[in-house]
Amino acid sequence: MFKKFFINPIIEEESGDLWPFAEGCLSIPGIREDVERKSHIKISYYNENWQFIEESYPVSYTHLR
Repeated sequence: MFKKFFINPIIEEESGDLWPFAEGCLSIPGIREDVERKSHIKISYYNENWQFIEESYPVSYTHLR
């Protein structure tokens, strides 16, 4: 498992096929809804050292499990 800090993240681009999954809210446990999102995202953010970063990820890496 990897952990990162994303300060002021921005989704710059979404691409790929739609990927269905159940998404929930951390503030209201147990409430989930089926949603579809593109399979890849490109984001920009600052890390814990205030370095500006741009990276791309498969959507499956971007959700809390």
